[in-house]
Amino acid sequence: MKRFLISALFICLLIFAGCKNSPSAKVEVALITDGGTVEDAAYNEGCYLGLKNYCDSNNKKYNFYIPEYGTTESYMISIDKAITDGAKVVVCPSYMLEEAVYNSASKYPKVNFILVDGMPHDAEYTDVTIAENVVPITFSEEEAGFLAGYAAVRDGYKRLGFLGGMAEDSVIKYGYGFVQGADYAGIELGQKVYIAYTYTGKFSEDQEVQDMAAIFYDYSVEAIFACAGASGNSVMNAAEEKSGAVIGADYDHSYESPTIVFSTVKNLEKSVYDVLDDYYKDNFNGGVERHYTAAEDGVLLTMDDAKFNNFSEIEYNAILSELKSKEIVPYGNTDIGTTAELNLVNTEIIYQ
Repeated sequence: MKRFLISALFICLLIFAGCKNSPSAKVEVALITDGGTVEDAAYNEGCYLGLKNYCDSNNKKYNFYIPEYGTTESYMISIDKAITDGAKVVVCPSYMLEEAVYNSASKYPKVNFILVDGMPHDAEYTDVTIAENVVPITFSEEEAGFLAGYAAVRDGYKRLGFLGGMAEDSVIKYGYGFVQGADYAGIELGQKVYIAYTYTGKFSEDQEVQDMAAIFYDYSVEAIFACAGASGNSVMNAAEEKSGAVIGADYDHSYESPTIVFSTVKNLEKSVYDVLDDYYKDNFNGGVERHYTAAEDGVLLTMDDAKFNNFSEIEYNAILSELKSKEIVPYGNTDIGTTAELNLVNTEIIYQ
């Protein structure tokens, strides 16, 4: 009898585990990961928590699908599976699924897609049309960058670095915001700020990026704002070798390295929850970008996990309030060439 009960329990556990991510389960809402798991402490997990919280609260069936490879073809295969399983709304985290959403939106005109932190486009980037069944979610990187620069200088850093990946819009906005925030704090404190500034042209972990970050630290840079995707790991490696500090971008990086002082965060969970709520209230505004700013709690700093010496919660709330009320509006267009056009007062940019 004991052996029978143990066997029965084991079978039940297997069944339960299989149902958790079974491709045959009927679903209403699906999430397609970028190839990682929904416990990656990054884009997949943030978006999945928003989906899960909404669906659990509103009795909607949901599932997640992990593509076999990190390619557009593989993403589309997972989208096909999700829709075959009944999904009417498909959540796709990060820019990596932009082309897959572009293609799938026309293939499945009756299915709605939520593309988080990306814009749909064709393979050649010649068409960026947002279909009527797609809501792309974007975030105010210039505000996030402003918060990062402001907090760093108010905390006592005077020599900073900005290390971006490819010089595309979101990365450029991070950089523009960062130097403006640092300058604003420098003016308040009456001190000069120096920022070493470069783009690596890469979003992948790379020795050249690590070497560049090491040069920054060798030239007295105290903390680097790493806005370079997986290249941020290379910056952290350099920081660990050189006893430097790193400011993370997009999500909380504190678990990745002890060198992380704080991170800027895009509120992925809230954004997905909000758009799903819109969909089920017949307010899915397809064909239009949904942009999140500080005013919608779309961009934040990781104050709970931060390693600040001087920057306080009171100071953070004060500067965040000024962004929310639009008393401060960081310049966020990307058509001006370089940060030299930003009319900085107390900040000197050293281009690398």
